[in-house]
Amino acid sequence: EVVPESLRIEELAASPVRQPTLGMHMEAGLGAGAGSLDVHAAGSGALMDIGSSAMPAIAALRSHSRALQDQLSLRIVDQPPAKSVYRRNLKPNPSVVLAGDDSGVEGTLYVVPVLVENNGMTELPGKISGDSPIRITSGRVVAFKTLKVLVTSHQQHDSKLLLRFQLRRYHEENTTGPFDIISEVVSISMQVMSHSTQIKPKEQPMRAMVADIIPAWGGTTGDTRVAILGSGFVETSGLRVRFGTVQVVPIVHGPKTLICYAPPHPTSVVEVRVSNDGQRWSAGAGSFTFRPIKRRPELVDMTASDAPLPLDITRSILEAVDERQDGDTAMLT
Repeated sequence: EVVPESLRIEELAASPVRQPTLGMHMEAGLGAGAGSLDVHAAGSGALMDIGSSAMPAIAALRSHSRALQDQLSLRIVDQPPAKSVYRRNLKPNPSVVLAGDDSGVEGTLYVVPVLVENNGMTELPGKISGDSPIRITSGRVVAFKTLKVLVTSHQQHDSKLLLRFQLRRYHEENTTGPFDIISEVVSISMQVMSHSTQIKPKEQPMRAMVADIIPAWGGTTGDTRVAILGSGFVETSGLRVRFGTVQVVPIVHGPKTLICYAPPHPTSVVEVRVSNDGQRWSAGAGSFTFRPIKRRPELVDMTASDAPLPLDITRSILEAVDERQDGDTAMLT
């Protein structure tokens, strides 16, 4: 049908999940005795500046679009990755399936991905490649195998990005003619990085295990040399042994043995745990007892004049032995 006047619908509001087709953006122009009609989905708060003669055509399109919305819908089969690198194919490949009966559809159905900024749901035209419309029918799964994002999240004010898949009904066989949007589905948000090193997960150090503590006790003044037996000990800058709440740096004698010195601690029994990174502590723990230790008797300070000479000591020992032997002989006689 020839529409004699230009039609324009401007989208005034956008929402994360739009209800397509109820508002439309149409542009029609006269040329060579025939008009052209370009139909796009718009938000619910749209303004229309149209001629009265075009109202029947618009009403018919709206009525048919509402009916298709009730019977057809897109569903996501494979979501795009939560983290990706720009200018690389999204893997897993985002894919959708058409649910419903398309037997009564007039025109051809296609799926088109649109890149959207998560903050405000603003569309980003020209920021993806591999987004050519793909024809779809009921029950068919469509995958976008060469879809690439051409912008990073940082370039978009550190906003996450997402894909809005549109089910479009084209009124001609090609995808350059008029269309309206029957259904939409939105993917999860993506953090798009500039380099793959930014998305590689950091390797977590192995978690240590404590089996035994030797010795199991020491003085409250500290400095007791302690061997910790277990497994999973890794020589890292964050390797620590914890006596109760006090941490010390051990020496690694292999993946199963640590040597350290117990810290000063009040009299008590504490748990001993090991961490390879200073954050994730061993699930199992040993036990260490701090207790006071009695001081050894002090040695008598003997002056040089009082101290017996080695020869005098030897002579005294020999004389004592001789006296003992003489006494034993007298008893026998």
